[in-house]
Amino acid sequence: MRKKPKNKKAKAVSKPRMKWQKGAYDRNQEVRLDQPYQFMLLCKLVGVPPMRMINDFMTNLGGDSSNRAKNEGCRSTAVEYFIQCGYGQDYYSQPDIRQMLRELDTMGGLWPEGDKWKTIKRHAKWRDYYQDNYWFKKWYRKTRRKL
Repeated sequence: MRKKPKNKKAKAVSKPRMKWQKGAYDRNQEVRLDQPYQFMLLCKLVGVPPMRMINDFMTNLGGDSSNRAKNEGCRSTAVEYFIQCGYGQDYYSQPDIRQMLRELDTMGGLWPEGDKWKTIKRHAKWRDYYQDNYWFKKWYRKTRRKL
């Protein structure tokens, strides 16, 4: 029996690192959005695909290492938007939210750009460990956190 050829374009799906990363919090989701028409028109006018714009926002807000905006204004504006929308304020104070986002941004700024692949892999492993085992648990267990 012949084996089926592997689809080379298939994206790698990363395994969840924490047991709660499923359903609405699954990291690998196929998203189907009903994008507002005005947003689509704006994206077409400026020549930026909607998913790129959405991904850029997520990257800047989360302080991601790769693809982060060189412009600090982009990141700080994303944080202000997040705060003004009131996200997380049932659980944390505004200063707490700002601090947690600053910590994520600081970790993202440590990316060893232009370094050897071995160093980059080691850094990424350390960052993931730190985010999962210290940063997330620290904020999740904070006394103001509602269950």
